[in-house]
Amino acid sequence: TAVMLETVRKGYWEPSTEIQQRIAKLHAELVRDFEAGCSGFVCDNSLLRDFISSKLEVSLSEDLNQAVAQALNAQEQTEAIEGMELSKTEDRETSPVSSDDSTTNDESNNLIWLLVIIIIFFIYVGFTRFRKGSQ
Repeated sequence: TAVMLETVRKGYWEPSTEIQQRIAKLHAELVRDFEAGCSGFVCDNSLLRDFISSKLEVSLSEDLNQAVAQALNAQEQTEAIEGMELSKTEDRETSPVSSDDSTTNDESNNLIWLLVIIIIFFIYVGFTRFRKGSQ
């Protein structure tokens, strides 16, 4: 719903005012009932929050802003906790072929098949000429 509303806000989509209000209401109700799923795109986008609030009744707008504020506050508290950090590691034993290697293998296989087809074609042409010459 946030992506749809951001698309409207930026002018890439122009649904009726009623549709805009219905999407904004659905967005606000989802955030109120299930908490804000704060990505940088949604919660840190004050222009989008203002746009959504302008489409809502006052009470629902306040609920939305409160839920976003709580999510941002929780996010700040989580970031302040020191401790272990997760990082991405690659396990070469479980995936010995990287995506670049598989692309190279696919290209090699395609080249081999192309060569086989060309060789068969030339054999066919040679055989056909040989048969015509012997008749």
